[in-house]
Parts: sequence; C-alpha cells; structure tokens
Amino acid sequence: MKDRKKATITVILAGVVLIIAGIVIYTCYHRWNDATCTEPRTCSICGKTEGEPLGHKWNSATCVKPQICKVCKETKGKALGHDPETWLTVTEPTCTAEGEKEATCKRCGENLTEKIPMTDHTPGEWTVVKDYKVNRDGTVTPGTQSVCCSVCKKELETKEYTIELTNSQKNAVIRAYEEENFWHVSRDYLIYDVLVGFDYFSVEDATFAVDHMEVDFDEQAVLFVKENSSGQSRGGIVEMMRYYGYTEEQINNALEQAGF
Repeated sequence: MKDRKKATITVILAGVVLIIAGIVIYTCYHRWNDATCTEPRTCSICGKTEGEPLGHKWNSATCVKPQICKVCKETKGKALGHDPETWLTVTEPTCTAEGEKEATCKRCGENLTEKIPMTDHTPGEWTVVKDYKVNRDGTVTPGTQSVCCSVCKKELETKEYTIELTNSQKNAVIRAYEEENFWHVSRDYLIYDVLVGFDYFSVEDATFAVDHMEVDFDEQAVLFVKENSSGQSRGGIVEMMRYYGYTEEQINNALEQAGF
C-alpha cells in the first residue's frame, strides 16, 4: 500500500516538474520593434503589441504636392493647384499655331505659363479647282470645288460639282464639236457664224457650248493652215484666217508652227 502511494506521488511530482519546465521553455523574452505611424510597439518574436501607433505628422499641402507625413512620407489628399492672378496674353493664337499666356500664382509666387488653343479656321468662298467638262456626246464630266481658310489658305473641304444640260445646250455642244472638227475655225466664228448663223442655236446656247468644249483654238489655227495651204500663197492663207475670225497673233503662230 505504501509503495502504491509513493508511486502516485512520484507521478504527480513528475507532472508538476514538466508543467513548470514548459512554462519556463515557452516564456517569451520580447524584442520590441518601435511603434510607427500606423502600428503600435510590436514584438518581433511573438507578435505581441503594446501601446498605440504614433500617428502621422502631416506637412501642409502645397500647390504642387499633397499632404506628406514627415515620418513615413505617406501622402494624403491632392495638391492644392496653383491659384493664378489675371492671365495676360503673350502670344495670340491663330488657326495654325497655339498662343501663350502668363500669370503669377497668388499662393506660391511661381510664374505660370500656359498654351492657348489654336483658333478655328475661317472658311472662305467655294472656288473651282477643276472645271466640269462637257464631252463630245453631250455628257458632263464633273469638276471639283474647294473651300479654303481665308486666313491661312489651308484647304478645308472639297466637293464634286456638275450641271444639268438642257436639250438645246446638249445639242449645241454635239454640233459644235462636229463643226469645229470639219472647219477648224476661231471661237467667235464657230459661235456666231456656224452655230447661230447656220444651225439657229441661240447666242446663249452656242456660247455655252463653245466655251465648254475641250478645244484649243490655237491648235485649231495650226490645223487650218495645214489643211488649207495647198496651192495658196501666204497672203491668201492670212486673208482666209482673218475671215474665219483668227487674231493676228494666232495667224502668225499657226503659220510658224505649220512651217508655211
């Protein structure tokens, strides 16, 4: 019986010894890290905390910087932005170049410079870039018009343009090409003596037709000389060309080019 009691006491004592040993083993000797702006004092071994965070120490925001903590450099909010006094224009903007303006910041005294956006172009009038052409069969090949900036002359927009011919205009054009191909006469003779005199078109329709033909009357003068010079003297050719309405300049140039 006594031996059993001894054994029990021995076991109990051994357990107490183990418990005490465990307490000794697991007791932490803290190594404290300093508190920061956002974290309290903290043990680097067991993670235990003590006390409160220090809190940020903010510098005031400026025109170009937000609030900045003096300790950890964390930022808060936004920069205030400059507060300029009255802007003064240094260079006026145009439709091809930006302008420039200056002012002084009332808060920090910095000299400020900003660009002024370019102005819009100023459209001028629509003008013909390429005229429409009336073809031998009375159809029309469209021309081109454009509008430019009246200030910088930049082309802003282009568009196709054409016309609708009346039946009389169409017939006059077809007839004008046929007659000129046969006669090789001057512009005025083709209008007044052929289209009006022979074919009874109105002066308006005849003039429209001839002025919209794709014909070079200087070249027609050369063709006239080549086709009518056989058996003719120079003076005879000159008189014929005068009769058909050619100018002295056209006559002389034609005779020279034709080698007559």
